[in-house]
Amino acid sequence: MGEIIVNKTGLHTSIQDIGRENWRHFGVPVSGAMDLRSARLANLLTNNEENTPVIEITMIGPELQFTEPAIIALTGANLSPNLDGKIVRVNQNLQVMGGQTLSFGKPIQGIRTYLSIKGGFDCPKVLGSYSQFPMVTLSGNLQEGDRVTYRPQIGSSKNHAIVHINPQHFTSKTLKAHPGPEFDLLSDQARQMLLNKGFHINANNRMGYQLTHPGMPPHQLEIVTAPVIPGTVQLTPSGQLIALMRDAQVTGGYPRVLQLTKEGVDQLAQKTNGQSILFQLIEVIPPVYN
Repeated sequence: MGEIIVNKTGLHTSIQDIGRENWRHFGVPVSGAMDLRSARLANLLTNNEENTPVIEITMIGPELQFTEPAIIALTGANLSPNLDGKIVRVNQNLQVMGGQTLSFGKPIQGIRTYLSIKGGFDCPKVLGSYSQFPMVTLSGNLQEGDRVTYRPQIGSSKNHAIVHINPQHFTSKTLKAHPGPEFDLLSDQARQMLLNKGFHINANNRMGYQLTHPGMPPHQLEIVTAPVIPGTVQLTPSGQLIALMRDAQVTGGYPRVLQLTKEGVDQLAQKTNGQSILFQLIEVIPPVYN
């Protein structure tokens, strides 16, 4: 077996899959890759099943040393990846040889990169998922000195799959969303602000994104604690929005004013402090019964 040795951890580097769906009734978050679209693409490039674990790399990349040959793919953000100092491309297969080191430089586009390896990583599955999350797995992220095992692979000269990604996945400010359960409780002023003004991204992590606009009015709406999921946008009494992400809690007490689409969650996951977003409302279409 080969090993990836974590020489440096980066900002937040963790193992993720498509999530831990069946434990929310016990208060366990879904977790999984923040940008599921990019994570799935990484596994597609290496011909893995879509729920094969990947390594999620956030903004400041780690330094990873391979002990044996491997076929890998990097998708999502372009964090200037390089092998032994030589720049490599994202969104294609790469042959890595034993002894080589993968590291990262300046973020060029997006903030989250996904590393898949042909054959998958040999890592523990907890509650039906490989996703790291504090209090569920031993650690919430990879630590310096950790070793992640894999099956060595040598590719053929014909193995050069490559894909082209629409840059709007990273550059578009517009996030599509459905009305949330409490959307209709908002005042006309609040609804106009919510849908016609840009919101500024403040503090953010895998649990959620804080979004602010100075004109968003405070409110005194109260609701009974209710279920929330990744992509739920809550409105706090001060007028600040919280867009919940993959590691968020499973219930919340703030009004749920919007629900981001899956695409919207993936796009927000590639943004960070200082950027701004706009919400585009998608009205719910009533079902047709025959």
